[in-house]
Amino acid sequence: MTKRPAFRPGCVDIALYLTFLGYAAGSMIIPVALVDIAESLHFPLESGGMEAGGRLHAIRSVGIVAALLGCGFLSFHLGKRRSLAASVLIMGSGLLLCSLPGLMPDLLGGSGYWLLMTALLFAGIGEGVIEGLATPYVQDLHPEDPARYVNFAHTFWPIGVTLTVLTAGWLLSIGCPWVVLFLVLAVLVMLPGLYLLWSKRPEPPAPAQKPVWGAVGKICRRPLFWFFFTAMFLGGGAEFSLTFWGAAFVQLDLNGSAAAGGVILAAFSVGMITGRTCAGLLITTARLFHLLMGCAVAGIVFASLVPWLPGVGGTVVPALLFFCNGLAVAPFWASLQCYCSDRMPEVDNTVLMILLSLAGVPGCGFFSWLLGWLGNSIGLAQAFWIVPGCFAVLAGMLLSDRLWVFRR
Repeated sequence: MTKRPAFRPGCVDIALYLTFLGYAAGSMIIPVALVDIAESLHFPLESGGMEAGGRLHAIRSVGIVAALLGCGFLSFHLGKRRSLAASVLIMGSGLLLCSLPGLMPDLLGGSGYWLLMTALLFAGIGEGVIEGLATPYVQDLHPEDPARYVNFAHTFWPIGVTLTVLTAGWLLSIGCPWVVLFLVLAVLVMLPGLYLLWSKRPEPPAPAQKPVWGAVGKICRRPLFWFFFTAMFLGGGAEFSLTFWGAAFVQLDLNGSAAAGGVILAAFSVGMITGRTCAGLLITTARLFHLLMGCAVAGIVFASLVPWLPGVGGTVVPALLFFCNGLAVAPFWASLQCYCSDRMPEVDNTVLMILLSLAGVPGCGFFSWLLGWLGNSIGLAQAFWIVPGCFAVLAGMLLSDRLWVFRR
Protein backbone atom coordinates (compact mmCIF):
# COMPACT_ATOMS: atom_id res chain seq x y z
CA MET A 1 0.00 0.00 0.00
CA THR A 2 1.35 3.46 -0.99
CA LYS A 3 1.92 5.74 1.99
CA ARG A 4 -0.17 8.91 1.92
CA PRO A 5 1.96 12.11 1.78
CA ALA A 6 2.15 14.18 4.99
CA PHE A 7 -0.23 17.12 5.30
CA ARG A 8 2.02 20.21 5.04
CA PRO A 9 0.38 23.55 4.22
CA GLY A 10 2.72 26.44 3.50
CA CYS A 11 2.55 30.22 3.94
CA VAL A 12 0.63 30.73 0.70
CA ASP A 13 -1.83 28.05 1.84
CA ILE A 14 -2.37 29.99 5.06
CA ALA A 15 -3.01 33.18 3.07
CA LEU A 16 -5.56 31.25 1.02
CA TYR A 17 -7.20 29.96 4.21
CA LEU A 18 -7.51 33.57 5.42
CA THR A 19 -8.91 34.48 2.01
CA PHE A 20 -11.63 31.86 2.45
CA LEU A 21 -12.26 33.31 5.94
CA GLY A 22 -12.65 36.80 4.50
CA TYR A 23 -14.84 35.56 1.65
CA ALA A 24 -17.11 33.83 4.17
CA ALA A 25 -17.22 36.87 6.46
CA GLY A 26 -18.11 39.15 3.56
CA SER A 27 -20.86 36.76 2.53
CA MET A 28 -22.31 36.42 6.04
CA ILE A 29 -22.21 40.01 7.28
CA ILE A 30 -25.33 40.85 5.25
CA PRO A 31 -27.44 37.87 6.46
CA VAL A 32 -26.53 38.31 10.13
CA ALA A 33 -27.21 42.07 10.04
CA LEU A 34 -30.11 41.88 7.57
CA VAL A 35 -32.86 42.75 10.06
CA ASP A 36 -30.92 45.84 11.25
CA ILE A 37 -30.01 46.87 7.71
CA ALA A 38 -33.63 46.49 6.58
CA GLU A 39 -34.84 48.73 9.41
CA SER A 40 -32.12 51.31 8.74
CA LEU A 41 -32.76 51.46 4.98
CA HIS A 42 -36.56 51.27 5.24
CA PHE A 43 -37.47 47.83 3.89
CA PRO A 44 -38.46 45.97 7.13
CA LEU A 45 -38.57 42.21 6.55
CA GLU A 46 -41.71 41.59 8.60
CA SER A 47 -43.61 44.13 6.47
CA GLY A 48 -43.03 42.63 3.03
CA GLY A 49 -39.31 43.36 2.68
CA MET A 50 -38.10 39.74 2.45
CA GLU A 51 -37.91 39.81 -1.33
CA ALA A 52 -35.82 43.02 -1.16
CA GLY A 53 -33.56 41.26 1.35
CA GLY A 54 -33.15 38.22 -0.90
CA ARG A 55 -32.44 40.51 -3.84
CA LEU A 56 -29.29 41.75 -2.08
CA HIS A 57 -27.60 38.39 -2.41
CA ALA A 58 -29.00 37.89 -5.91
CA ILE A 59 -27.26 41.07 -7.12
CA ARG A 60 -24.07 40.03 -5.34
CA SER A 61 -24.27 36.76 -7.27
CA VAL A 62 -24.42 38.73 -10.54
CA GLY A 63 -21.05 40.28 -9.70
CA ILE A 64 -19.61 36.89 -8.78
CA VAL A 65 -20.79 35.32 -12.04
CA ALA A 66 -19.45 38.23 -14.11
CA ALA A 67 -16.02 37.83 -12.47
CA LEU A 68 -16.08 34.07 -12.90
CA LEU A 69 -16.52 34.56 -16.64
CA GLY A 70 -13.30 36.58 -16.70
CA CYS A 71 -11.26 34.25 -14.49
CA GLY A 72 -9.59 32.46 -17.38
CA PHE A 73 -8.48 35.76 -18.91
CA LEU A 74 -7.11 37.02 -15.56
CA SER A 75 -5.36 33.75 -14.81
CA PHE A 76 -3.65 33.85 -18.21
CA HIS A 77 -2.44 37.47 -17.95
CA LEU A 78 -1.76 37.86 -14.20
CA GLY A 79 -1.46 34.32 -12.88
CA LYS A 80 -3.65 32.86 -10.16
CA ARG A 81 -1.76 34.33 -7.19
CA ARG A 82 -1.77 37.94 -8.38
CA SER A 83 -5.37 37.62 -9.59
CA LEU A 84 -6.42 36.38 -6.16
CA ALA A 85 -4.51 39.19 -4.44
CA ALA A 86 -6.28 41.84 -6.53
CA SER A 87 -9.66 40.19 -5.99
CA VAL A 88 -9.29 40.21 -2.19
CA LEU A 89 -8.55 43.95 -2.28
CA ILE A 90 -11.57 44.57 -4.53
CA MET A 91 -13.79 42.55 -2.18
CA GLY A 92 -12.59 44.60 0.81
CA SER A 93 -13.21 47.84 -1.08
CA GLY A 94 -16.75 46.73 -1.89
CA LEU A 95 -17.44 46.02 1.79
CA LEU A 96 -16.10 49.48 2.60
CA LEU A 97 -18.59 51.00 0.14
CA CYS A 98 -21.41 48.99 1.76
CA SER A 99 -21.01 51.13 4.88
CA LEU A 100 -21.86 54.38 3.06
CA PRO A 101 -25.68 54.00 3.17
CA GLY A 102 -25.49 53.58 6.94
CA LEU A 103 -23.06 56.50 7.36
CA MET A 104 -25.23 58.92 5.36
CA PRO A 105 -28.85 57.70 5.70
CA ASP A 106 -30.41 61.18 5.74
CA LEU A 107 -28.41 62.39 2.76
CA LEU A 108 -29.08 59.31 0.63
CA GLY A 109 -32.70 58.70 1.64
CA GLY A 110 -34.37 55.95 -0.37
CA SER A 111 -31.33 55.59 -2.64
CA GLY A 112 -29.36 53.99 0.22
CA TYR A 113 -30.73 50.55 -0.62
CA TRP A 114 -29.64 50.88 -4.25
CA LEU A 115 -26.19 52.10 -3.23
CA LEU A 116 -25.88 49.05 -1.00
CA MET A 117 -26.82 46.84 -3.95
CA THR A 118 -24.19 48.55 -6.13
CA ALA A 119 -21.53 48.08 -3.44
CA LEU A 120 -22.45 44.40 -3.11
CA LEU A 121 -22.19 44.03 -6.88
CA PHE A 122 -18.64 45.46 -6.68
CA ALA A 123 -17.72 43.21 -3.75
CA GLY A 124 -19.16 40.28 -5.69
CA ILE A 125 -16.70 40.91 -8.51
CA GLY A 126 -13.82 40.36 -6.10
CA GLU A 127 -15.52 37.33 -4.58
CA GLY A 128 -16.10 35.83 -8.02
CA VAL A 129 -12.38 35.67 -8.77
CA ILE A 130 -11.80 34.03 -5.39
CA GLU A 131 -14.56 31.54 -6.13
CA GLY A 132 -13.14 30.71 -9.52
CA LEU A 133 -9.39 30.57 -8.83
CA ALA A 134 -8.85 29.73 -5.14
CA THR A 135 -9.81 26.05 -5.45
CA PRO A 136 -7.75 25.32 -8.60
CA TYR A 137 -4.83 27.26 -7.08
CA VAL A 138 -4.92 24.96 -4.05
CA GLN A 139 -4.91 22.03 -6.48
CA ASP A 140 -1.90 23.52 -8.30
CA LEU A 141 -0.04 23.85 -5.01
CA HIS A 142 -0.72 20.20 -4.06
CA PRO A 143 -1.06 18.02 -7.17
CA GLU A 144 -0.11 14.91 -5.17
CA ASP A 145 -3.32 14.93 -3.07
CA PRO A 146 -5.69 17.69 -4.26
CA ALA A 147 -8.98 16.43 -2.76
CA ARG A 148 -7.47 16.45 0.74
CA TYR A 149 -6.13 20.00 0.53
CA VAL A 150 -9.22 21.36 -1.26
CA ASN A 151 -11.59 20.00 1.39
CA PHE A 152 -9.35 21.33 4.17
CA ALA A 153 -9.14 24.78 2.54
CA HIS A 154 -12.93 24.86 2.16
CA THR A 155 -13.21 24.20 5.89
CA PHE A 156 -12.25 27.83 6.42
CA TRP A 157 -15.49 28.96 4.81
CA PRO A 158 -17.63 27.65 7.71
CA ILE A 159 -14.96 28.77 10.19
CA GLY A 160 -15.33 32.29 8.79
CA VAL A 161 -19.10 31.96 8.94
CA THR A 162 -18.95 30.86 12.60
CA LEU A 163 -16.66 33.70 13.67
CA THR A 164 -18.75 36.25 11.78
CA VAL A 165 -22.20 35.22 12.99
CA LEU A 166 -21.13 34.87 16.64
CA THR A 167 -19.13 38.10 16.78
CA ALA A 168 -21.47 40.19 14.65
CA GLY A 169 -24.61 38.76 16.30
CA TRP A 170 -23.27 39.58 19.77
CA LEU A 171 -22.13 43.08 18.76
CA LEU A 172 -25.48 43.87 17.14
CA SER A 173 -27.34 42.61 20.22
CA ILE A 174 -25.45 45.07 22.48
CA GLY A 175 -26.17 47.99 20.16
CA CYS A 176 -23.13 48.15 17.87
CA PRO A 177 -24.16 49.81 14.55
CA TRP A 178 -23.99 47.53 11.52
CA VAL A 179 -21.91 50.19 9.75
CA VAL A 180 -19.03 49.68 12.20
CA LEU A 181 -19.01 45.95 11.44
CA PHE A 182 -18.61 46.63 7.73
CA LEU A 183 -15.79 49.12 8.27
CA VAL A 184 -13.76 46.79 10.50
CA LEU A 185 -14.38 43.76 8.28
CA ALA A 186 -13.34 45.66 5.14
CA VAL A 187 -9.89 46.31 6.64
CA LEU A 188 -9.39 42.77 7.96
CA VAL A 189 -10.29 40.94 4.75
CA MET A 190 -7.69 42.90 2.75
CA LEU A 191 -4.72 41.59 4.79
CA PRO A 192 -4.28 38.19 3.05
CA GLY A 193 -4.59 39.96 -0.29
CA LEU A 194 -1.62 42.15 0.60
CA TYR A 195 0.43 39.05 1.49
CA LEU A 196 -0.45 37.28 -1.76
CA LEU A 197 0.54 40.43 -3.64
CA TRP A 198 3.87 40.54 -1.78
CA SER A 199 4.64 36.81 -2.04
CA LYS A 200 7.40 35.75 -4.45
CA ARG A 201 6.15 32.18 -4.93
CA PRO A 202 6.40 31.22 -8.63
CA GLU A 203 3.15 30.97 -10.54
CA PRO A 204 2.05 27.60 -11.95
CA PRO A 205 2.33 27.49 -15.75
CA ALA A 206 -0.61 29.28 -17.38
CA PRO A 207 -2.28 27.68 -20.40
CA ALA A 208 -2.39 29.54 -23.66
CA GLN A 209 -5.53 31.65 -24.07
CA LYS A 210 -6.82 29.87 -27.15
CA PRO A 211 -6.72 26.41 -25.51
CA VAL A 212 -8.66 27.89 -22.56
CA TRP A 213 -11.60 28.68 -24.82
CA GLY A 214 -11.10 25.35 -26.52
CA ALA A 215 -11.32 23.70 -23.10
CA VAL A 216 -14.58 25.56 -22.41
CA GLY A 217 -16.06 24.28 -25.66
CA LYS A 218 -14.88 20.74 -24.99
CA ILE A 219 -16.43 20.73 -21.52
CA CYS A 220 -19.72 22.32 -22.61
CA ARG A 221 -20.17 19.70 -25.33
CA ARG A 222 -20.24 16.95 -22.71
CA PRO A 223 -23.77 16.08 -21.44
CA LEU A 224 -22.17 14.88 -18.19
CA PHE A 225 -20.99 18.43 -17.48
CA TRP A 226 -24.52 19.81 -17.67
CA PHE A 227 -25.65 17.07 -15.32
CA PHE A 228 -23.14 18.23 -12.70
CA PHE A 229 -23.84 21.87 -13.56
CA THR A 230 -27.46 21.32 -12.49
CA ALA A 231 -26.33 19.45 -9.36
CA MET A 232 -24.07 22.35 -8.37
CA PHE A 233 -26.95 24.81 -8.87
CA LEU A 234 -29.14 22.81 -6.49
CA GLY A 235 -26.33 22.16 -3.99
CA GLY A 236 -25.44 25.85 -3.82
CA GLY A 237 -29.11 26.73 -3.35
CA ALA A 238 -29.61 24.21 -0.53
CA GLU A 239 -26.50 25.41 1.34
CA PHE A 240 -27.03 29.14 1.04
CA SER A 241 -30.77 29.07 1.70
CA LEU A 242 -29.96 27.93 5.24
CA THR A 243 -26.96 30.24 5.52
CA PHE A 244 -28.58 33.43 4.23
CA TRP A 245 -31.98 33.18 5.91
CA GLY A 246 -31.02 31.36 9.13
CA ALA A 247 -30.47 34.45 11.30
CA ALA A 248 -33.58 36.25 10.00
CA PHE A 249 -35.61 33.05 10.54
CA VAL A 250 -34.54 32.95 14.19
CA GLN A 251 -35.37 36.62 14.74
CA LEU A 252 -38.69 36.71 12.87
CA ASP A 253 -40.17 33.20 13.28
CA LEU A 254 -38.58 32.05 16.55
CA ASN A 255 -38.72 35.51 18.20
CA GLY A 256 -35.00 35.37 19.03
CA SER A 257 -32.42 38.15 19.27
CA ALA A 258 -29.58 38.88 16.85
CA ALA A 259 -27.30 37.04 19.28
CA ALA A 260 -29.61 33.98 19.22
CA GLY A 261 -29.57 34.09 15.42
CA GLY A 262 -25.79 34.17 15.56
CA VAL A 263 -25.66 31.18 17.91
CA ILE A 264 -27.92 29.05 15.72
CA LEU A 265 -26.05 30.01 12.55
CA ALA A 266 -22.82 29.24 14.39
CA ALA A 267 -24.18 25.78 15.17
CA PHE A 268 -24.87 25.36 11.45
CA SER A 269 -21.33 26.51 10.66
CA VAL A 270 -19.77 24.19 13.25
CA GLY A 271 -21.63 21.35 11.55
CA MET A 272 -20.09 22.45 8.24
CA ILE A 273 -16.63 22.71 9.81
CA THR A 274 -16.97 19.21 11.24
CA GLY A 275 -18.25 17.76 7.98
CA ARG A 276 -15.61 19.37 5.77
CA THR A 277 -12.74 18.63 8.14
CA CYS A 278 -13.71 14.96 8.35
CA ALA A 279 -14.16 14.82 4.58
CA GLY A 280 -10.77 16.45 4.00
CA LEU A 281 -8.89 14.21 6.40
CA LEU A 282 -10.69 10.88 5.94
CA ILE A 283 -12.41 10.68 2.53
CA THR A 284 -10.52 9.58 -0.57
CA THR A 285 -11.54 10.42 -4.13
CA ALA A 286 -12.83 6.86 -4.60
CA ARG A 287 -15.37 7.41 -1.79
CA LEU A 288 -16.73 10.77 -2.93
CA PHE A 289 -19.98 9.27 -4.28
CA HIS A 290 -20.75 7.55 -0.97
CA LEU A 291 -20.06 10.79 0.90
CA LEU A 292 -22.31 12.86 -1.37
CA MET A 293 -25.14 10.34 -1.42
CA GLY A 294 -25.13 9.91 2.35
CA CYS A 295 -25.19 13.67 2.88
CA ALA A 296 -28.05 14.13 0.40
CA VAL A 297 -30.21 11.60 2.26
CA ALA A 298 -29.30 13.17 5.62
CA GLY A 299 -30.16 16.59 4.18
CA ILE A 300 -33.65 15.42 3.19
CA VAL A 301 -34.30 14.28 6.76
CA PHE A 302 -32.82 17.20 8.68
CA ALA A 303 -33.99 20.02 6.37
CA SER A 304 -37.56 18.66 6.47
CA LEU A 305 -37.63 19.38 10.22
CA VAL A 306 -36.75 23.09 9.90
CA PRO A 307 -40.32 24.27 9.01
CA TRP A 308 -41.56 22.72 12.28
CA LEU A 309 -39.19 24.75 14.48
CA PRO A 310 -41.57 27.70 15.17
CA GLY A 311 -43.55 25.38 17.48
CA VAL A 312 -40.44 24.54 19.54
CA GLY A 313 -39.37 26.77 22.42
CA GLY A 314 -35.80 27.71 23.30
CA THR A 315 -32.66 27.61 21.19
CA VAL A 316 -31.19 24.19 22.03
CA VAL A 317 -33.32 22.15 19.61
CA PRO A 318 -33.01 24.66 16.73
CA ALA A 319 -29.25 24.87 17.27
CA LEU A 320 -28.91 21.07 17.24
CA LEU A 321 -31.03 20.81 14.09
CA PHE A 322 -29.03 23.50 12.30
CA PHE A 323 -25.82 21.70 13.34
CA CYS A 324 -27.13 18.49 11.72
CA ASN A 325 -28.08 20.42 8.58
CA GLY A 326 -24.55 21.86 8.51
CA LEU A 327 -23.11 18.35 8.65
CA ALA A 328 -25.33 17.28 5.76
CA VAL A 329 -24.62 20.23 3.48
CA ALA A 330 -20.91 20.61 4.31
CA PRO A 331 -19.18 18.44 1.68
CA PHE A 332 -21.34 19.28 -1.33
CA TRP A 333 -19.61 22.27 -2.90
CA ALA A 334 -15.98 21.09 -2.81
CA SER A 335 -16.68 17.35 -3.05
CA LEU A 336 -19.11 17.69 -5.95
CA GLN A 337 -16.47 19.66 -7.85
CA CYS A 338 -13.84 16.99 -7.10
CA TYR A 339 -16.27 14.20 -8.00
CA CYS A 340 -17.07 15.84 -11.33
CA SER A 341 -13.33 16.31 -11.96
CA ASP A 342 -12.81 12.60 -11.28
CA ARG A 343 -15.67 11.69 -13.64
CA MET A 344 -14.27 13.95 -16.40
CA PRO A 345 -10.47 13.46 -16.17
CA GLU A 346 -9.92 14.28 -19.83
CA VAL A 347 -10.87 17.99 -19.53
CA ASP A 348 -8.99 21.00 -18.15
CA ASN A 349 -9.51 20.95 -14.40
CA THR A 350 -9.20 24.71 -13.75
CA VAL A 351 -11.73 25.59 -16.44
CA LEU A 352 -14.05 22.85 -15.17
CA MET A 353 -13.93 24.23 -11.60
CA ILE A 354 -14.74 27.75 -12.83
CA LEU A 355 -17.67 26.54 -14.93
CA LEU A 356 -19.08 24.52 -12.03
CA SER A 357 -18.86 27.58 -9.79
CA LEU A 358 -20.86 29.40 -12.46
CA ALA A 359 -23.68 27.03 -11.50
CA GLY A 360 -23.26 27.04 -7.72
CA VAL A 361 -23.12 30.82 -7.29
CA PRO A 362 -26.33 31.58 -9.25
CA GLY A 363 -27.95 28.75 -7.29
CA CYS A 364 -27.10 30.61 -4.07
CA GLY A 365 -28.50 33.87 -5.40
CA PHE A 366 -31.62 32.40 -6.99
CA PHE A 367 -32.70 30.39 -3.97
CA SER A 368 -31.92 33.27 -1.58
CA TRP A 369 -34.30 35.44 -3.60
CA LEU A 370 -36.86 32.64 -3.99
CA LEU A 371 -37.05 32.00 -0.25
CA GLY A 372 -37.56 35.71 0.36
CA TRP A 373 -40.28 35.91 -2.27
CA LEU A 374 -42.05 32.84 -0.86
CA GLY A 375 -41.49 34.15 2.67
CA ASN A 376 -43.59 37.20 1.83
CA SER A 377 -46.38 34.95 0.57
CA ILE A 378 -46.47 31.87 2.83
CA GLY A 379 -44.04 32.67 5.64
CA LEU A 380 -40.32 32.03 5.90
CA ALA A 381 -40.72 28.75 7.83
CA GLN A 382 -42.84 27.15 5.11
CA ALA A 383 -40.53 28.50 2.39
CA PHE A 384 -37.76 26.31 3.84
CA TRP A 385 -39.45 23.24 2.30
CA ILE A 386 -37.45 24.15 -0.80
CA VAL A 387 -34.26 22.90 0.89
CA PRO A 388 -35.25 19.22 1.36
CA GLY A 389 -36.63 19.39 -2.17
CA CYS A 390 -33.17 20.33 -3.46
CA PHE A 391 -31.60 17.49 -1.49
CA ALA A 392 -34.13 14.99 -2.85
CA VAL A 393 -33.40 15.96 -6.46
CA LEU A 394 -29.65 15.78 -5.75
CA ALA A 395 -29.98 12.28 -4.30
CA GLY A 396 -31.91 11.15 -7.36
CA MET A 397 -29.33 12.64 -9.72
CA LEU A 398 -26.38 11.06 -7.91
CA LEU A 399 -28.09 7.68 -7.87
CA SER A 400 -28.93 7.85 -11.57
CA ASP A 401 -25.30 8.75 -12.39
CA ARG A 402 -24.04 5.80 -10.35
CA LEU A 403 -26.42 3.40 -12.06
CA TRP A 404 -25.32 4.70 -15.45
CA VAL A 405 -21.66 4.07 -14.51
CA PHE A 406 -22.44 0.48 -13.51
CA ARG A 407 -24.33 -0.18 -16.75
CA ARG A 408 -21.52 0.98 -19.04
